Amino acid sequence: MNLVGIDDLSNVTVLLEVHAGSRFTTLEEVAALDTGAAISAGKPAGEGLDVFVADIPIATAEAVVIEDKLAIRITDLLPAISARENVPPRASAGTATEPESDGPERLPPAVSGLCISMHVTLGRTALRLREVFKLDSGTIVDMGRPVTEPAELVINGKVAGKGKIVVIDGNYGLKLLAKASSS
Repeated sequence: MNLVGIDDLSNVTVLLEVHAGSRFTTLEEVAALDTGAAISAGKPAGEGLDVFVADIPIATAEAVVIEDKLAIRITDLLPAISARENVPPRASAGTATEPESDGPERLPPAVSGLCISMHVTLGRTALRLREVFKLDSGTIVDMGRPVTEPAELVINGKVAGKGKIVVIDGNYGLKLLAKASSS
């Protein structure tokens, strides 16, 4: 029986993502999003950014700009990985409302309160596991994109739009500049 050694695994490439916050939202809130709208990511603006490898939180970081490119500086590594603490809140029963004749189409009350995950992604880059193992406080990671490139609004695992990072009521948020095309 051949077992894969740690040396073999160190060459595996994984995806590192940086989030400016994540939370659960309702389908009703998502349906109401339009270009120019701002949505809170639910993370206080003074806190560090969340760093994930393969969807697992590993560190916090701060954004830095190096020669017009976005990078992050690791500020703290998280302790041993545990189960995710984010559990969606139970949706409250909605009350039926008649759609306005000239307004946007409304979701049926039975699904408008359903909770789905959303997060704001500042960037992502591929790293080999050996590079992930070397991450430490103060490490700089190039995100491989211009600092002027918009951040992404990711809803239920899919990019729903792009926008500019803003602060809403003291929390990171995103002002939507463009919605993703439907496919």
